[in-house]
Amino acid sequence: MPAADGNHSIEHPVRHAALKIGTTTATYLNVRDAACLPAFRLGFAAMTSAEGDEVIGEAVSSSYTGFLEPWKEVYAALLEARHLQLRPGITLDDIANLIAATIDGLALRSIGDPSSGLIDHERQRSLLGTMALAVIHSCLEPSESTDGMTLEDAVRMKVYGHTEAGPTGP
Repeated sequence: MPAADGNHSIEHPVRHAALKIGTTTATYLNVRDAACLPAFRLGFAAMTSAEGDEVIGEAVSSSYTGFLEPWKEVYAALLEARHLQLRPGITLDDIANLIAATIDGLALRSIGDPSSGLIDHERQRSLLGTMALAVIHSCLEPSESTDGMTLEDAVRMKVYGHTEAGPTGP
């Protein structure tokens, strides 16, 4: 659930940090801050009661849109600065939603089970950092030396040694 601090600009401290510091530190700060905000917790309550309520559903949707748009700008800037591109079939919306859903899940889980170890405050790491690194490794490729494979093809190549889909393959 997006933070309700109203600051959706790219200059938000965590978004700005994402351009300057490492992935694992930036993601730790993001999930740590999300789990601590009362508005974030209230947002979960709103989401769980939104089923069938058009007004709450629209408010939640609008909140996510306002939250994700600046992050997509950050991701686009990182891709450009690092000479990377998305694999065919992957969009910035996919990346933003994948990361936001992971933040939501990690924050909710850490609120309900603080001893889960999903957020390591001592080392300033979180499972979100691991997921972000996995996304970078799997969904992005160097702009100068692209293999042009979709994510599904890249997985098939890694697992089976070819890109042909089998009868039960991915």
